[in-house]
Amino acid sequence: MKKNEEIQVIRDAILRLGPGSYLGPWLADQLPSIESALASDYAPQAYAFSIAEARIHCEKLITQAREESDKIEARAKADAEKQREAACKFNESIRADLLRVIESARHQLTRL
Repeated sequence: MKKNEEIQVIRDAILRLGPGSYLGPWLADQLPSIESALASDYAPQAYAFSIAEARIHCEKLITQAREESDKIEARAKADAEKQREAACKFNESIRADLLRVIESARHQLTRL
């Protein structure tokens, strides 16, 4: 059987199974990869993900995304803490300056 005939068998199976079947949508999703593999003279199983392989790949991607998200969150929390500390120091400095001004004003008033 020629490649184009094999692809036609798969297309026919997709149509026959229909969108409400278990395999029809999956086969339809895999068809471009299968066609590309055959056009490149690769065996489809070496070129296209199986469902199990796709799940494993997705789980790895999700794990990597979560790890990266955790790193970003940790950096953001550290940056926020630094900004909070700087704001507190600035607040303390302003408070100290105001207290000095108030004390100076009181001292000035008592001299009057």
